[in-house]
Formats: sequence, structure tokens, C-alpha cells
Amino acid sequence: MSSNTEDRRYQNSAKKIHDALACLLEKKNSADISDVTIQEICEKAGVTRGTFYRHYKSISAIIVEAEDYLFSEYIKILYGTPESERIPKRLVRNILEIVGKNRAYFRMVFARYDYRLMLKIFEITKPLLQDSWKHLNYTHDRELLDKMYYFCAYGLIGEVKHWVIEKNCDSALIDEYTDFIFDLAHNGMNHFTDQDPSC
Repeated sequence: MSSNTEDRRYQNSAKKIHDALACLLEKKNSADISDVTIQEICEKAGVTRGTFYRHYKSISAIIVEAEDYLFSEYIKILYGTPESERIPKRLVRNILEIVGKNRAYFRMVFARYDYRLMLKIFEITKPLLQDSWKHLNYTHDRELLDKMYYFCAYGLIGEVKHWVIEKNCDSALIDEYTDFIFDLAHNGMNHFTDQDPSC
């Protein structure tokens, strides 16, 4: 058997385990991984306990790997978007789309007050967003840009958490949340400029 085939099988079983955990949490309407057992994950994924332990030492390890995977997916989307289209509203929507497609994971981490992935996403997005603000003639003051960025970033975490926990990532609300988050940031930044951006 070729190494490529073995790699695909390994990745396929890992995905089944990921999906099984997410599905079980959704079914139990829970964000607590202690509500799910390894046996339940194996049965749902159709894998043996031996296969599970070849991938992970514990259920918590699935969460760590999921964080790395989702971050890499966001990077692909971010840098797969033409530079001319990396405008603030698009960046906000990209984040919400990643969250919406992986709501079980985000329900779980938000319930644990674990914001590591969101903060990693914000850090990689920071220079792009700040550049767009400068091009819109908001301000070129680096200290002020940093203050505004973190104000927006932590506000965005609060809004995303509300969308996940209270609205169950209702896709019908994604435009409403995107507009609200963007408008809030835009109105705040407008205090530092006379220009009205058209993005």
C-alpha cells in the first residue's frame, strides 16, 4: 500500500472522529466535552478505540487539532481572496462564515471561555484591516490604530459568541451581524476622519 493511500486513510479517520464529536455535541445540545465518551465517538465515527488512540490521547486533543485546522482554513480563505477585496466588511463576513460552518466547535470553546482561535484569527487579520483603515484615511497613528483594532476585535468576539450561543449560528442573520459589526467599527473610526468609506 502506498504512503499516500495510508495518509488519506489516516486523514479520513481523523475527520470522522472530528465530525463524530461535533455531531454528538449537537445531538446532546451540549458544549461540554465531558458529556461525550470516547466509546460514543468511536461508535459514531465507525472506528475502533485503537484507531482513536492512534490519533488522539484524549477528547481534548481533538479540540487542539480542530483549532489548528480551522485556523489554516481561515488562512486559505483570507489569502485566497484578491487583495482588492480584502475590505473590512468582507473580513468580518469571512470570520462569521468559518464560525457558522463549525458551530459545534465554537459553542464548545465559547462555553469554556476559550478564545485562542479567535485571537489567532484577529492577529493574522490585524495588518490587513489596519492597512484598509489607513487607505480610507481614518488615521495613520499606529497607537490609535492598535487601540481601535483591539476594541473592534474584542467586540467582535462578543457578537460572534452571542450569534453562536443565543442564535445557534442562524445563517439568515449572517448579513445582519456582518452589517452591525462593520457599522459599529465604522462609526467609531469615523470620529477620526471626515471621509466616508464606500465598502
